[in-house]
Amino acid sequence: MMQAQHRRSAFGLLGLALALAACGSEGLVEPPPPERPTFISARARANPHNTISAVVTVAASGADSAFVRFWRDGEPSGRSPAYAFAGDTLVTVSVLGLDTTATYAVETNL
Repeated sequence: MMQAQHRRSAFGLLGLALALAACGSEGLVEPPPPERPTFISARARANPHNTISAVVTVAASGADSAFVRFWRDGEPSGRSPAYAFAGDTLVTVSVLGLDTTATYAVETNL
């Protein structure tokens, strides 16, 4: 009697293993990989409402936010806050605290 129970358990486990093995990955659809952020363009212009700031319009795809790093020769860089993309490709970033007599280098980061 005991031997019959062991045999049934063994056959049950064997059946389960075969059923699981039959469930291969065929037919399963993997989700697409997430889109990598792609920089398209950036346009910097003077802020018409504030002489010590600039506005940078950033175009990108697959990005959730952007920020601007700015500096002038021989000085440490500054950084804007990160601004979220309101639509799917454009965001306007404010760059504050600029010196009106200086020339700055600007770098956009996603």
